[in-house]
Amino acid sequence: MTNLSQYPQFASTADPSVYLIEIANKQSGSMIINQYVKEIGTWNMDSDATKVVSFNLNVTIKRISSIHLVIYKDDLSEVFGIGGIDSCKYDATNGITITRTASGIFDGTDFNSTSINRGTITICYTT
Repeated sequence: MTNLSQYPQFASTADPSVYLIEIANKQSGSMIINQYVKEIGTWNMDSDATKVVSFNLNVTIKRISSIHLVIYKDDLSEVFGIGGIDSCKYDATNGITITRTASGIFDGTDFNSTSINRGTITICYTT
C-alpha cells in the first residue's frame, strides 16, 4: 500500500484514508486500484442490527471491485471478517450499510461496547 502523498498528482487529496495499489496487468500494462479505508465507528451490534457509515466515493458503482469488513470484539482480543453479516452494501447516497445476522455471532454481549471503533471497511475501486 502506498500513501497518496508520495504521488505528486494526488497531493491535493485531503482524505488520508485513500491509498493506491498498482496492479500489473499483462494485457493492458498496469492499472491503479484505489483503496479507501474507513472506520466503522461505535456500534452496539447486540442491540442494533444495522449500522450506516456515511461517505461518498464519487465513483461509478461499476468501478468498485471489492468491499472488505473487519469487525473487532469488545476487548480487542479477536478480529472477524464478514461472516455473521447478513448484508454489506454501498450506495452513493448513504455510504455503507451493514446488517448483522439475527442471533448470529455478533448478536451478543461480546459486541455491545460503544466505547471502541467497531472495525474498518476497505473498498477497492478503479478510476
